[in-house]
Amino acid sequence: MNKIVTLLEFLESTGAKVRLHDIGRRITKISREDFLKFEKQEITYPYPLQQQAWFAVNVQDESLGDEPVIWFLRFPLDETGKLLQAGRDYFIHRLFEAATAVKSEETTELAPDALKDNPHVFKPREDKMAIYHARIARQLKQPVSRYYQHAREYLSGEQGWEQWNFVGFQGIADFIEHLDKDNNQAMLCNALPHLPAQPLEAICHCLENHPVSLAVSQALLARCEQELQSQHTDASRLGNLCRAISQSVSTNSRHQLIEMVLNSSHGNSQEIVSAISARCWEWLAKPENTALYLNQLSRTPQEVFNQCLSDLLFMPGLRNTLLEVIRDPQRPQELGIRFGNMMQNLS
Repeated sequence: MNKIVTLLEFLESTGAKVRLHDIGRRITKISREDFLKFEKQEITYPYPLQQQAWFAVNVQDESLGDEPVIWFLRFPLDETGKLLQAGRDYFIHRLFEAATAVKSEETTELAPDALKDNPHVFKPREDKMAIYHARIARQLKQPVSRYYQHAREYLSGEQGWEQWNFVGFQGIADFIEHLDKDNNQAMLCNALPHLPAQPLEAICHCLENHPVSLAVSQALLARCEQELQSQHTDASRLGNLCRAISQSVSTNSRHQLIEMVLNSSHGNSQEIVSAISARCWEWLAKPENTALYLNQLSRTPQEVFNQCLSDLLFMPGLRNTLLEVIRDPQRPQELGIRFGNMMQNLS
């Protein structure tokens, strides 16, 4: 134990296979090398959220064929986005105490005592759990859930677009995880113009965790144009579409949709500025995109401005671009006022 300094090394010392995924901003794999560097404070956490690292740990003893044990953990970060090691060390200490108490080398025996009332353990929302389950099931080559076929039946349109109540979120998560199979991508593209608000939201929340093809991106863009031309659209649907296209392989489609939404009459809505800061941060790497976003953000209430900007300033690689736009003498007056108020509140 004295030679083990990281959580990853501790878990691997049991002989288990460890799989790691971010589960805060996106459900996306974190490589062993990157997580080890993060634990050793060599790099910042790639997807910080609320100044914490939120991640899933999947631990499995493949030699025994055991079902994996899954932990959802959050570790605090310092002001630069690197790990505050005291929190991690406390968690390892709890694991070690549990292992000593049960005198067992099997990681699965550690979970109940080590995780009980542990401040670093959290329970994700049900939609995140469904998306993660779909992702890890595919990685482990497990069958899809029984809800998958329900989702396919609905998205075929044969049951009627209003008949979505029987479709579980797990089925939609499985469907999006397997877009490359069973003609699912074409089915989704055909369905997108017709989906009511609730199934559209579920589809978008799943898509935000996946690279999105050109065909699906164009379908999302068409749905966005449809929404903006409607008298009954709302900001939440537009925000969901921004989320859905955030990992598009077509940077042009992504830019066109986000720019179109920000330039609309809904562009300064909390649902939209929050969606962009939470899921579309890569789009803000270009100063001209940042300027458009900050202009709309400055038209939101101060509390929303503070929350979104402080979160973005914490993202690796974004801080300098954001500050460059904010300090530009040609910036909108309201942006300077909002930023000044934010800094005053922090002092």
